[in-house]
Amino acid sequence: MNIGVIGVGHIGGTLAEKFVKAGHQVSVANSRGKEAVRAFAEKIGAAPSDISEIVKGKDVVILAVPLPAIEKLPRDLFKDAGKTIVVDTSNYYPDLRDSHIKELDEGKTESLWVSEKIGHPIIKAFNNVLGGYPGREGQKERGRGKTCRRCGRRQCGRQSRRHAPDR
Repeated sequence: MNIGVIGVGHIGGTLAEKFVKAGHQVSVANSRGKEAVRAFAEKIGAAPSDISEIVKGKDVVILAVPLPAIEKLPRDLFKDAGKTIVVDTSNYYPDLRDSHIKELDEGKTESLWVSEKIGHPIIKAFNNVLGGYPGREGQKERGRGKTCRRCGRRQCGRQSRRHAPDR
């Protein structure tokens, strides 16, 4: 597939790298232009792109930018997108990172808001800014699979009788 990724932070950068490793043609862009993403693109084997070029000829475009940045995208970016699939990974965090967006605060769904802003249907892919860096490989499981009877967590670390692991 031919995939464009807008945003090369933790989510967009990780997705772009994984897509390249899976054998897809990948182009990456951000708000600062082609030169700003060139080193990253070369490192992972993707093509650097300007935002104005990122949609052209793509099967899929990933929007991996903070939600308020959607409003700063060129108005005609998806004008000729046709059947291009657009996946939006942004989430609204008004009290953590984002400025308040009146329509969302009044109950409009993020996916509808984004679709209206870019003028193209989207598929919503949820993420969690607080979930950590998705590029890390899984870590080796520790312990022998014991589960704490009190809190239900594996290896909760508490050593009291109330937190004794099931054996």
